[in-house]
Amino acid sequence: MILQIGPSPCWRVIATLVPGTDLFGGITDFSEWEAVAEIENLWNERSLGPLGNLAAIPREQRAHGPGSAYIMSPFAFRTPGRFGDGSFGVLYAGLEEQTALAEVAWHRARFMREWELPRQTMDYHMLGLVFEGSVEDLRASRPALPGVYAPDSWVEGQALGARIRATGADGIAYASVRHLGGECLAGFRPNAFSRCHFLRPAQFFWDGRAIHGAGLPGRLFK
Repeated sequence: MILQIGPSPCWRVIATLVPGTDLFGGITDFSEWEAVAEIENLWNERSLGPLGNLAAIPREQRAHGPGSAYIMSPFAFRTPGRFGDGSFGVLYAGLEEQTALAEVAWHRARFMREWELPRQTMDYHMLGLVFEGSVEDLRASRPALPGVYAPDSWVEGQALGARIRATGADGIAYASVRHLGGECLAGFRPNAFSRCHFLRPAQFFWDGRAIHGAGLPGRLFK
């Protein structure tokens, strides 16, 4: 079911390794993006710069204004996720702070466990942003979509995400797979998001078996 939502607040947790300076926040003219990115890349050691493959994002879909670099990043640095196979960008956010924390903590814990990494503290940023657009609402469809909500497979979710994106929808609203009772948003268009800003630091502690941290919910899906 397509639903128009917003302006709706949402939350995103990112590693502190992401640059803290948003050179793109003051841009109001989309034509300026390439020029600023080219200048920044002269001093940036990463081969794709702070916004990866900027050319892959249509001009009419680009975000601008405060925090826009954080919004644009997942669309330029494309990685596979529940509703995207990496061939297009998706910005994932929680519709509650706890959900955003739980999703990131679960995936980070799996990585730490698989690589048998030692006890350590990890620093993150909690970002707040606003979404407004049309979404395919799957929040009440979990029992009917076991493959899409599979805890250990993204295959069906990625196929469904590609089909929904092809219809022109701005994103998907869905029940969190990692936070019992939580809700998430997968956004397909950078300009459906706005007003991205730093809220507070977030810190996780890996004890060798699990991740702990302030604000993490007590009930998680395995």
